[in-house]
Amino acid sequence: MRSCLTIILVAFILLIGSLAHAHAKGITVVVNGISGEMRDNVLAFLKVSSLKDNQTFTEAELRRLHRTAPTQIQKALSPFGFYESIIDTKLTKKDDGWDATYTITLGDPVLVKSLAFDVTGEGESSEELMTLVKTFPLQIGKVLDQRKYENAKKKMLSAAFANGYMAAKFSKSEIKINRKNKTADITLLFDSGKLYYFGEVNSTQDVILPVKLKKYISFNVGDPYKKRQMGELQRALYKTGYFLSVMVKGEVDKADDYHIPVTIELIRIDKLNQYNLGAGFATDTGLHAKVEWKNKLLNKRGHKLQSSLQIAERQSEFSLFYSIPVLNPRYDSHILGASYYEESWDDTATKLLAVGATLNHDGPTYKYGTSIELRDETYNVGVTKGDAFLVMPSVNWTVVFADSLSKTNFGLKIWANVRGASDTALSDLSFVQGDGGAKAIFSPFPKWRFIGRVNVGATWVQSIDDLPPSLRFYTGGDQTVRGYGYKELGPKDSSGTLVGGKYLLVDSIE
Repeated sequence: MRSCLTIILVAFILLIGSLAHAHAKGITVVVNGISGEMRDNVLAFLKVSSLKDNQTFTEAELRRLHRTAPTQIQKALSPFGFYESIIDTKLTKKDDGWDATYTITLGDPVLVKSLAFDVTGEGESSEELMTLVKTFPLQIGKVLDQRKYENAKKKMLSAAFANGYMAAKFSKSEIKINRKNKTADITLLFDSGKLYYFGEVNSTQDVILPVKLKKYISFNVGDPYKKRQMGELQRALYKTGYFLSVMVKGEVDKADDYHIPVTIELIRIDKLNQYNLGAGFATDTGLHAKVEWKNKLLNKRGHKLQSSLQIAERQSEFSLFYSIPVLNPRYDSHILGASYYEESWDDTATKLLAVGATLNHDGPTYKYGTSIELRDETYNVGVTKGDAFLVMPSVNWTVVFADSLSKTNFGLKIWANVRGASDTALSDLSFVQGDGGAKAIFSPFPKWRFIGRVNVGATWVQSIDDLPPSLRFYTGGDQTVRGYGYKELGPKDSSGTLVGGKYLLVDSIE
């Protein structure tokens, strides 16, 4: 009898144990009363949420985590300034699993009662640092959002390091919370330390001449140390196309008397020559084939050479350009060039041989240049033949404002050109010509872009027949008035031949 009772007792214990460790099927976690980042943070803190993708948890484990949920929720809400929220919890068993529901009543947040933010050290005179102090997000009366508090501290340190205060630190950062009154007192003491300066710039590179490399450097020894300028230098050196690898770094650990030496490490590109081959069809040119060659680094002075040959049904050309970096080599270049150009359309055919020199400034916002060009153009316009030799100086100017140059949603581009020649200065005729335009892009709604264009031009010349076709105004084609053929629009003579015009006005909106 006793052995029978023992067997029954053991079986009962095993049954209870198996029930305690029975696996739940699944769990759904519901958080009510809050939304957005606050809700996301609560779900991240709730350990019971980790069971959603776990099919092996037990009922005992689930109930244990459910009991600890209010503490976790309070902790998740405290960075947002809520310290005494009311939390109603409910755990419901269903046929297909469990529902864990947490309903939150936030109550009143903790507000900032006082803020003391002082800066010591040489950073007291830094306009950027003092602006961050004045715009500190947790001003008196604001909700104590500890995320904003920590982010503002990080921003202060980042700004200090970026502007040369390499030893900057918070010597004191304290928040005193009065839970009863729901108020907070913030005390911050920021010690910027000494301002560091640029030291000597060192580089063992042998890609370009040291005197050429120096022209890319926008800072001098003794200037305040700013990481932004080193980043700009690195991007400028990459942009040259001379280098496979560029590394510009400040040796902070080697600072001497608060002067940080800068090291520039450069590796030359493997392939100096680049070749491009292409073929296709365009409404302006017809069938065409094109080959391009570019030498990215001709010598240690940073010179470049590039050539292009296009053979097409209506527009063939050959060009050769030699580029020399000058003045500020980031943006300025002197270009020597030669080109031969043939084009035909309707009753017009022209052949142009040109050589010239150009001085260009290609800045991020403003672009301008001046050039002198010798042009010899032979042409037929209907039954009229001509040959004009011109010594033609010109100037050009462009300004671009855009949120992005590669994918513009909002932008404005304005340009203007002036050119001319004189029969008293080696040219066959006298003329002055100006043209310009503007293009605006506006995106008021996602996936919508409004594009407006306007082009204007005027020529002062005695007779349009004296002006070579390459300098007359025509329009029509996919780059001007779409729906019309290439150079299909323009004045015609008495025989109906399209001869081009002295003036131009084109505008469009898409």
